[in-house]
Amino acid sequence: MWHGGTHERKNLVCSSCHSVHGGNYKNLAKPTQMEVCSQCHKQIRAQLQKTSHHPIREGKINCSDCHNPHGTVTEKLLAANSINDKCFECHAEKRGPFLWEHSPVTENCTTCHTPHGSPHDKLLVAKRPFLCQRCHSNSRHPGTLYAQSTSQAGQSVYSTLGTRAFYRACSNCHSQIHGSNHPSGKSLAR
Repeated sequence: MWHGGTHERKNLVCSSCHSVHGGNYKNLAKPTQMEVCSQCHKQIRAQLQKTSHHPIREGKINCSDCHNPHGTVTEKLLAANSINDKCFECHAEKRGPFLWEHSPVTENCTTCHTPHGSPHDKLLVAKRPFLCQRCHSNSRHPGTLYAQSTSQAGQSVYSTLGTRAFYRACSNCHSQIHGSNHPSGKSLAR
């Protein structure tokens, strides 16, 4: 796979990553895989410095746990057939099958999560509820800024709940966002 692969096209050779005279783990030219890879992938190193990140810099996993630097037929040199296949190797509880599926989970984990690092919890690409609102309209939903429904007292639900409830997040009620086997089938609710 090396021939014609991404790293060969960028004129990397064995000694770009490996020490010819031996060294530590797999004869790397640097003490850790992260140091070797981040020589070129500086933007990934920056992402790994964010508060929410995979434990690569802590040494609990390596770049090669997800990527094959010597080449693959997949995008981003993934060491699996798809991003979901790779994610589910460690996060099997999110795979399903579920009675009530949430389509982004079956389509692509990176719809909601970034693989390397994020300023948001759980490697999310945006804060909740804004992440949810990328796909789900926030209008006419009780407790949102644009709610059209009213409470029994005739006040808008938004004014009744106040801004504090709005900013808490969709997952307060819709906690089973990866999918649910709950017999009621209530919109991925608890």
